[in-house]
Amino acid sequence: MMSQPHLHEIIASILKESEQPLTTTEIAAIIAKRRLWHRESDGQLPTPGQISARVSNYDHLFEKKDGRVVLKIEPNDVDRMFRLTWNTTGWQFPVKHKWRKSNQGKSSIAFENQYGFGGEEWLFNPRYLLDGYQYGFIRGASDLATEVTIIPKVWLFTFNQDTRERFIVGQINNLEVIKTNAGTMRIAEKLYKRYQDDITSELRDVDADENGLAYGLTPNVRFLLTGEELFEDMLPAPGLDGQQYNRFLPYIVDDELQVLIDGIQPEKGFTFIHGVARNSKQYERVTSPSIKVIKRIHSDISLALEQYLKPEFSRDNKNVSIEKTRFGDNIADAVLLHRAKEITILEIKTSGLARKNIREALGQLVDYGCWFSNLKIKKMIIVAPSLLSARETAYIQRIKSILNIPIGYWQYLPNAAKGQPQFKEII
Repeated sequence: MMSQPHLHEIIASILKESEQPLTTTEIAAIIAKRRLWHRESDGQLPTPGQISARVSNYDHLFEKKDGRVVLKIEPNDVDRMFRLTWNTTGWQFPVKHKWRKSNQGKSSIAFENQYGFGGEEWLFNPRYLLDGYQYGFIRGASDLATEVTIIPKVWLFTFNQDTRERFIVGQINNLEVIKTNAGTMRIAEKLYKRYQDDITSELRDVDADENGLAYGLTPNVRFLLTGEELFEDMLPAPGLDGQQYNRFLPYIVDDELQVLIDGIQPEKGFTFIHGVARNSKQYERVTSPSIKVIKRIHSDISLALEQYLKPEFSRDNKNVSIEKTRFGDNIADAVLLHRAKEITILEIKTSGLARKNIREALGQLVDYGCWFSNLKIKKMIIVAPSLLSARETAYIQRIKSILNIPIGYWQYLPNAAKGQPQFKEII
């Protein structure tokens, strides 16, 4: 069974039909006469006071002038920012959320906490890619005025309710709002219907309430997919903290919000940022014991590496960067700045298997070293606790020769004797 429209949608429809501002009493009377909306909890019709509260909560849609409610006409040249349901799969599949059945029907509680999922969790699922267009659902787009059919630039942010942290996670250009385009909506609904069984199965896998499908998984947007919409790393956005950015609204990106977003974005070109990150990568909080061990080993190596590099490379000399310098969206474990403006990039790995460390680190080092066109790379170094065998040493030498890259390997020695270095520069 489909739910009734939201109250703010009813209010907007009445104002558009009337073509003039109305008082909250007049709006309430029209709703009552036509039986357009009622509270699901008790069946009561909305009062003028409730209409007034809803108008205040949706000030991007409405404004009050001389005691009357006015519907804002929103142009198509306004950039927006939308909140996405928290997700750790790149918004391809749903993840587990804390939810309770007693939350259902309460508009003040996020949908994910009512039914255990959000409609955005499939936003970048490749099965909803058709003829170059990615089809999906964004809750905030449902609140846009019907006149809005395309948004030039959309910023995406998300909120981790466990840690209370917010992150900018991506940007979409020329987002089409398709809810009023009957032809495009038919294509989108047919596409989603094709995978209905998959959606239901995926919800069961994360213990969500599939009854929530009746309320909010109808596609309402599409965009030409370029592959650059999602950032590889979530970008911490402490400037979005607070009640103002808790909701799933189509936030207008005004000058103030744009400055905040610009401050979060990585530099367009390479910028060496000296120093040592205090709480680097803490947004990757996990509960798995094995991952916690890996993170602790990684942290131990980082701390030892900072000491080993002294005195030539140090915070005071402003020529060492540990988990602070970005290459695009990604942060390198360590970067050293040499006098000739050359850099050395170090990537830390924690496995006891040398080949595994080489394979994983090499891809990252090459990615960092080739990301910017004007970089001068002195060396790219793999740092790991694993000892190199003769075969693995020869393997690295072949990599250097065939690919012509200045690769190196340092072994971390956690139990080095007092006064002895904790790293052995093998290559």
